[in-house]
Amino acid sequence: MSPAEAWARFKIKKELTLTNGPDIYESFANHYNTAGTIEHGLGDHNYYDLTLAWESHLEADMQAFSLTVPEGTTVLKALEKIAEQRKERLTTCGNYLLVTAATRSPMKNDKRKKYDHAAEFDRLMFTFIASSIIIREPEGGLDDFLNAKLQQTWELSHPSSPCPYRVKSSDAAQKSMSNANLLGIWSYGELFEVLAYLSDLRWQINGTTIQIDK
Repeated sequence: MSPAEAWARFKIKKELTLTNGPDIYESFANHYNTAGTIEHGLGDHNYYDLTLAWESHLEADMQAFSLTVPEGTTVLKALEKIAEQRKERLTTCGNYLLVTAATRSPMKNDKRKKYDHAAEFDRLMFTFIASSIIIREPEGGLDDFLNAKLQQTWELSHPSSPCPYRVKSSDAAQKSMSNANLLGIWSYGELFEVLAYLSDLRWQINGTTIQIDK
């Protein structure tokens, strides 16, 4: 069962009211990640962290409304209801959910450069970051954050060894990424893929440098 399949089955245990604004998706995620709020038949653990990416959408954020999600609504249906009310599109992508403006073109496979590098790099890109992360409208410092995560992951299999791969994004790319928001448990490849898509950028591996640019 993929995470997206699980979110289509997990249900909210009690009625939930959300107020629209820039934080509505993060507010829903906080509810989801609170013990005892989701019916999933897996004890006290939600099993799959809610892994979600969305672009900042000022027109949607400024709509004034509150949304009531009835008890028994699945997690996926609840998010679809939020996106629909905000005139956005929710797409299920297996390991994560993606929310964009309804007018944005769907994500295409060629937004991510196919891995054509050392097997070691391929394994790293398919590795999931060990803990849940939150990236909200980053303005600088994202390279340092991602490089620190890469180092932590690398040390799990290469103790006390520096990670040979480093993220390097241009100044223009960092400005473009300021509309991207991600939370949850991400693989590195999917994280770079979604960051690039939401920011109209491309990413590629050049030697040992992971480049993010126009």
